[in-house]
Amino acid sequence: MSVTDLASKLSLALKREVENKFDATQLEDGEWFHYMVVEYLGEIRKTVKTPLELVQIDELVNDFNRYPLLPLADRKKLCQQLLNLMKKYAQVTKELASDAESEAVYDPKELWDVPVAKVKGVGSKMQSSLEKLGLKSVWDLLHYVPMRFVDRSKILKIRQLTPGVDATVMGTVYEVKLQKTFKGYRLLTVTLQDETGRLDLVFFNQEFLAKKFHKGQRLIVTGKVESNHNRLQLSNLKSDSFEILETGKDILPMVPVYRAGSGTTGNMLRKVIFNAVDEYVRNVPEIYPYAENKGFRPYGSAIQGLHRPENQSQFEECRREIAYREIFVLQVLLSLRRKVATQSRGFAFHVEPDWIEELQKNLAFQLTNAQRRVIAEILADMQGEKPMNRLLQGDVGSGKTVVAMFAMFVAAKNGKQSAVMVPTEVLAFQHYMVFSEWADRFGLRVGLLVGSLPASEKEKVKRYLQSGQLDIVIGTHALIQEDTVFKDLGLVVIDEQHRFGVQQRAALINMGKETQPDVLVMSATPIPRTLVLTYYGDLEVSVIDELPPNRKPVKTFWVSEKKRSAVYEAVIRELNEGRQAYVVAPLIEESESIEAAAATKLYEELSSGFLKDYKVGLLHGRMNKDEKKNVMDAFRKGDIQVLVSTTVIEVGVDVPNATVMVIEGADRFGLSQLHQLRGRVVRSSFQPYCYLIADAKTEDGVERLEAMVKYTDGFTLAEKDLHLRGPGELLGEQQHGFFGMRVANLLKDMKMLEPARADAKRLIAEDPNLEGARCSFLKKYLKKEFEDASHLLDVA
Repeated sequence: MSVTDLASKLSLALKREVENKFDATQLEDGEWFHYMVVEYLGEIRKTVKTPLELVQIDELVNDFNRYPLLPLADRKKLCQQLLNLMKKYAQVTKELASDAESEAVYDPKELWDVPVAKVKGVGSKMQSSLEKLGLKSVWDLLHYVPMRFVDRSKILKIRQLTPGVDATVMGTVYEVKLQKTFKGYRLLTVTLQDETGRLDLVFFNQEFLAKKFHKGQRLIVTGKVESNHNRLQLSNLKSDSFEILETGKDILPMVPVYRAGSGTTGNMLRKVIFNAVDEYVRNVPEIYPYAENKGFRPYGSAIQGLHRPENQSQFEECRREIAYREIFVLQVLLSLRRKVATQSRGFAFHVEPDWIEELQKNLAFQLTNAQRRVIAEILADMQGEKPMNRLLQGDVGSGKTVVAMFAMFVAAKNGKQSAVMVPTEVLAFQHYMVFSEWADRFGLRVGLLVGSLPASEKEKVKRYLQSGQLDIVIGTHALIQEDTVFKDLGLVVIDEQHRFGVQQRAALINMGKETQPDVLVMSATPIPRTLVLTYYGDLEVSVIDELPPNRKPVKTFWVSEKKRSAVYEAVIRELNEGRQAYVVAPLIEESESIEAAAATKLYEELSSGFLKDYKVGLLHGRMNKDEKKNVMDAFRKGDIQVLVSTTVIEVGVDVPNATVMVIEGADRFGLSQLHQLRGRVVRSSFQPYCYLIADAKTEDGVERLEAMVKYTDGFTLAEKDLHLRGPGELLGEQQHGFFGMRVANLLKDMKMLEPARADAKRLIAEDPNLEGARCSFLKKYLKKEFEDASHLLDVA
């Protein structure tokens, strides 16, 4: 074997040795690391020319022959000496030795723990600006994907330029002029020349750039070629359109353009990211164990190509390889969740057909076929020995709450308690009233546990839970306080579960004692299949795809502010027919108190204006528990005809006589939220109406409102929302790096899901606890990136 081949093989072996903490690794082909070193040194010995060099190599050979017997510090030292020797004697292996050096000379760092302040060129102001972009660590910087590239791979001579085409030229600054036009614009003209001619570079209102240019400077510039009075020019140029060439500096064929924020420019961001790549890319650990088998570049090389590709094709390849790694990591997490779920001990519930028949007889309506199918799936899960982990999806008004009742009824018949966690107190009160009325018929005891309850009442509910005097408890985050103890928790129902973090869900589930409770998570926000496969890939999925009979599709209208009075005339017509209406105040993000003030102002305006002859009520999040309850009771009874509210009525509120929904400032809401609000009036056989009042000023706003008018199906709207907003916002994970994905784009990369899932299953089968050397960084990354990974790995 040649020295080059040996060096290549040794470089990979050295990397494996470092990953294995210098533990005298046996390689995949059965050869030991130190024997390979001795073989390599023997070949190198043939090329040396001085006695001193021979002695040095012979001493190194002797040391490596004793390598497994040496202390750890001596083994590290020997590996460093080996690297130095590889660089000295084998120029052809310099790049390979450099790769290995990055693993051995440095202690491999978790770059997600290295702050951006450590990067050359990042001061306190730049750090603050980067953090506003979500770039807090070196890992974030390395994975910040360029928006686009300026392609400079083909450089033309000035005489080759043709008006109307984009082109890149290189030349010397001949003249710099800064002048004021008759319209008051500041016009900067830089004349560039090469051996074939001259060209004007035109910058509008960017006089600050004048100081950058001087005669004799070498420039490379890209822009659209125009002709002005028979003189060629590149006009409307920006600061990222050109580069001042320094002696000996390579010319990038593709210049990345990054999305900048306040306090940064594209050029500043590019310099910082390039500095991070230069300093840290050698230190990027491999988190995908099958990268070599897959034909992937090393992770560091892929990141290099993400920022400094030779062409667009190479950029796309590198982006896809990194995206695949990210999706793979997520699938490993989901595989761990599935594995832990199958290992956990659950309670095998007993189900009597008579129980189900008894419950059905006591309903005031007939179940739909979809509800029957889903109930059968859930009860089959509950009868199994493994804990149920099921996602129940259904559009607004499809009857998910009734399905949950069947599961809780079976749990109670088996002597087990049920906990229902909801995101808002308004929804908790709604469920409490509905479940209490239902449970009373069967002698079941229901409690309410929310933050606004008096301390004495909360303590009483907690005592009843611990003693077993409550069968069902409905609550918000108050359910997961440390002093909340269940006597025998058998079923956890999480409503509108996308509003809860992983830790919150896990905290409730872990309140079971020896056995894990069955878990039913429900969502009235339809979730596209793409997101189900990623975010909920560890759960079984049930879908209620049928509305109760006699429900009429809602008629939705988008109305401008100028025609607002016509909307309230339509509302009055419905009120005169005996119906009721909701009016939702415009969405204001700053705070709940400001939203409450906006709702109060709208309430005062309507109750003294358009609706002065009708009974108008007000509901917002700043009201106390009794105030909220009294308002909702009055609305339910019909004592209030119009309820002016913030978005606290978004989910769960059920008043069949309410048939009109008016949403003020509708362009401020997301599609999912608009659909949820509209769902409040699809609760009876009466014709429902929804009026969206807005003067949309953005393209996205117009698209959302048009979609609301066009579609009534929640799953269709969810797909539309996914394309408009992306997965992060849709599932409430708005921070940079949705669910561990900085580079991957679920819309672009959906085809990667299945192969990445297969790879994840294979890895968990081969290494169930991720304890092998090849998984060392993957394991650390999982724990860093995902809230529940530490728990899962500990359990696994």
